[in-house]
Amino acid sequence: MMAEKKLILTKDEGLKLMSLEEVYFKFERFLYKLIQSWKRKFEEEDLFQVAFLGMTKAFTAYNADKNILFMTYLAAVVNNELKMFNRKEEKHVDVDSLDKPILSQKLDKENLSLIDLVADKTNYEDRSIFNVTCKEIAIIIENLNERDKKIIKEFYFNNKTQKQIGEEIGLKQSYISRILKKIPNTIKNKYEGENIMFTKEPKITKVQLMEEAKILGTGREAIVAISKKYGLTERTIDTYLGKYGIRDKLNNAKPAATKNNTNKEINESKKEIPSNNKILQPLVLRGKVMEYRVQENSFSIKNLTGTTNLVLNANEIDDFIKELKALKEVM
Repeated sequence: MMAEKKLILTKDEGLKLMSLEEVYFKFERFLYKLIQSWKRKFEEEDLFQVAFLGMTKAFTAYNADKNILFMTYLAAVVNNELKMFNRKEEKHVDVDSLDKPILSQKLDKENLSLIDLVADKTNYEDRSIFNVTCKEIAIIIENLNERDKKIIKEFYFNNKTQKQIGEEIGLKQSYISRILKKIPNTIKNKYEGENIMFTKEPKITKVQLMEEAKILGTGREAIVAISKKYGLTERTIDTYLGKYGIRDKLNNAKPAATKNNTNKEINESKKEIPSNNKILQPLVLRGKVMEYRVQENSFSIKNLTGTTNLVLNANEIDDFIKELKALKEVM
């Protein structure tokens, strides 16, 4: 019998037909992340069983037509399961059974059980998803710049008019209006573009990323290293490098290799090395990064740590200089 497959909406792959087993392998690490805050009270194995049960329920009930990321839905359902597990395990004194009959004289109704009173038609999974979404949006608002954050709080939460807000912060009412029209799109783009699930603050700041990029660079290997260090995806780091303008700033900070500068450096090097055709004893010259040992028809190069050694014949020097220039352009 073939495993049931259904459409699952993920951030990295979009809509995809997946089985429960495929969903498990894709979100296993995420399940472990969700149970971390409960590990002080319960065994990890028990918590993971509860999380897996929640994932099964989420898979069964999930509907991609609602255009909600499965990860968001999964988090809501699993967190709900963990809370119910916690309530079940906590010991209470004199807890009435849900099936225990209760008197309903004041209600002028027949005797009801407790479960009849507490039962309702609320869709708690949808409510959980709503709560998670609100929490994520609140995080985004907190990370807006101070001006936009103040405007949105004063307008939506303190019921102030655009004119009042403008007078407080020294801006025209028309400008406040434009900002209020722009902010919802900013929040929407951040919400859809950055999955900030359950983080109260960014895992890496602009300053931190700049410092890391100065040390490691902005290439593929650097992105992999930074993403591992801060627990973010490579795609997120790459996006932030562009979004914060870090890649451009670092590239612009590099001194341009002009033809005049290159010729000047070569000419200065020629001045340092004697033009004698016959050098009986090796001549050793030390630069900032390399040591040059010149002999009659060749010279050798090694870095100052002594770990690299290169020997060139006289007829190879020009080609070597050209290759170094080309290498510098690539870097």
